[in-house]
Amino acid sequence: MEKYSEDKEHLYMVAHLIPDAPEVDNSQDSRLNFIKNVYICFSLQQFFLLLAPNVSIKYSFCWLTEQIWAFLIAIFIAISIICYIQCEKIQARKSPQKYIILFLFTLVESYAISAISCFIVQKLEVGYNFIFLTFNIYIFVVSGLTILIIIQKKYFDFSSKKAMIIPFILTLFFALFVFIIDQTTLYPMLLIIIYNLYIQFDLHLMVGHKKRYQLRQDDFLLGALVLNFDMVPFVLEQLKQTIFCKK
Repeated sequence: MEKYSEDKEHLYMVAHLIPDAPEVDNSQDSRLNFIKNVYICFSLQQFFLLLAPNVSIKYSFCWLTEQIWAFLIAIFIAISIICYIQCEKIQARKSPQKYIILFLFTLVESYAISAISCFIVQKLEVGYNFIFLTFNIYIFVVSGLTILIIIQKKYFDFSSKKAMIIPFILTLFFALFVFIIDQTTLYPMLLIIIYNLYIQFDLHLMVGHKKRYQLRQDDFLLGALVLNFDMVPFVLEQLKQTIFCKK
């Protein structure tokens, strides 16, 4: 009996000393504010990420292509930052730590993208055209999605009726395939549509009801970094289609 009383008292103390874990706010306003913060942070990153290669190609072309060790260090630091944020999410929510992490990640990623851009321009005949086309498409995609999220008053959900527009648009573009002779125009258009859907689906997982992928409202830094990695398949696919269409 005494042991039961001691255990009960111990549980009572633990329950009052350790606060409950904060629940994720799934309200519409909270989810929309989270997406806005993610896209604002993401867009600021992309401004510097797209500016750096243009400056590097013009002024530091030879140096970037020769210093492979610096490129590998930049990739290692970027991966380390992602792993650190995943393991220490509490630190990524604090100020000014989260802004320092964001600045450092943007810096090393800008260097890595600049080195890759210089290497592509040097090794491929269509390199400069690829860089120019990819960056312009990417600017319009990011700008359009950012403006849409900022002015949107209601969160877009894939379970809503608006999602019926997506298969209609895809069907329309595939139907136009028969009438389009220039494949260099068709492939980038389809790639933009697929990339937009991919980003929206990724955001849906971040703010959706699946706890495995869901992020807290103050995890917008992690959300922006995830979108940065979503850019990789887009660039690789655009490179493949550019080389294919030029042959």
